[in-house]
Amino acid sequence: MVKKIAETHPDMVAFKAASEKHEQLRQQLKKTEVKLDEAQAKYAREMARSAQERIDDQASALLANGHLEVITRDDIERLQNECSAYKAAIKKQEEFINTARTKVSKLLHTANRDIYLRMEKRLARAVEELAEANEEEAMFFSELSDIGCTSISFAKCRPCLKSVNLSTIE
Repeated sequence: MVKKIAETHPDMVAFKAASEKHEQLRQQLKKTEVKLDEAQAKYAREMARSAQERIDDQASALLANGHLEVITRDDIERLQNECSAYKAAIKKQEEFINTARTKVSKLLHTANRDIYLRMEKRLARAVEELAEANEEEAMFFSELSDIGCTSISFAKCRPCLKSVNLSTIE
């Protein structure tokens, strides 16, 4: 019933690409945050140890791996800066997504306007018909009362007509 926009439409392509880029940035931020958490924990553990214990472990790592495995305050600051950069990029990407989404929404609105207008007109006709039927019912009961009918066993129209099976009413 709803008309969709072609996947190849430039605005739809831009919206999907922006959404994918946003997700990639979010995944990279998560990975960087994990690295930061691990680095901060390792740095805290290292700082809790004595200088001689740290030197002994660094010497062992140098002999085993050929390089030092040291986390410095600079490493932590670099990871914090990366997280901040990712967060800023994500925010900018969200703004771009919102702009792209608005363009797609406008296209969808335009594409589906006639369909909705048809529904709206149909609803208006139905409301009009219901109003006429209610007026007719009121006049019917009024006329019965005017000619002396004191006991009316007909059930008046209920507010919710959805539950009424109209095919059973004679």
